[in-house]
Amino acid sequence: MCAARFLFLAVVAILSLLSPAGARAAPVCAGYPYDSAPRIAALLDGLRPLALAFPSMQAALESRRPEICLDDSLTDAHGYLDATGARLVLSADLPAPMQRLVLLHELRHLWQVQTGACPAAGLSMQEHARAVMAMEADACAISLLAAWHLREAGDLAVWEAAEAWPTQCAIAAVIARDMNRGADPAAVMAAAFAHWFTSSERRDIYYNAACSDYLDALDRSKRLAQYGALPKEFLSNLCRLPDGRAYPCVMPPFSRR
Repeated sequence: MCAARFLFLAVVAILSLLSPAGARAAPVCAGYPYDSAPRIAALLDGLRPLALAFPSMQAALESRRPEICLDDSLTDAHGYLDATGARLVLSADLPAPMQRLVLLHELRHLWQVQTGACPAAGLSMQEHARAVMAMEADACAISLLAAWHLREAGDLAVWEAAEAWPTQCAIAAVIARDMNRGADPAAVMAAAFAHWFTSSERRDIYYNAACSDYLDALDRSKRLAQYGALPKEFLSNLCRLPDGRAYPCVMPPFSRR
């Protein structure tokens, strides 16, 4: 059963120029090809069934080659990708299926970094926040689609972790419903993307976090506020299936009074 309570998770650090605050307790890290840390290598081995259906994730990983770490000091996030895409961190305390699900989510963010889908300089604060929310909706949808593919390949654990994740279980239910109906993956992802925005609490959390990040960046750089709009091609560049095909995502209007 999908829990009704919405758990707060920090916005991934791809949205910030700073790493999460707080002291770190000697994370276990490995560089590409990640075979120096058995736990990290095992997580990646568990994603091998996705190699053919999700080539963009593997391509981003091989191109960017981020350091991957397991850190037991994370308290307000399950994982994050730093702003440059050079370091991907997962909570060491999570069960392995949940770690793989979070890894899939962060690998989608890595693809976003690789393809230049991140918010550009010069956006207004509201447009920056809208870009952040769209990137998060896309990462959520695609990582859950990957979990579904693992399920279809006989690995049920990651999908079961998604169904038990309070912040994403409702979106997982949308994907399961539509995939079981035989819907085209592009339509399934469009529905999952749209469903991300149906939670006002989720929208508020990410909007507030993105705006805080935006203001912090202005303060650090001493730049004046900007008023640019997202380019027309932002969503068409962002909303791509793992095989490169577009899916028709639509971002609903969102403003704060």
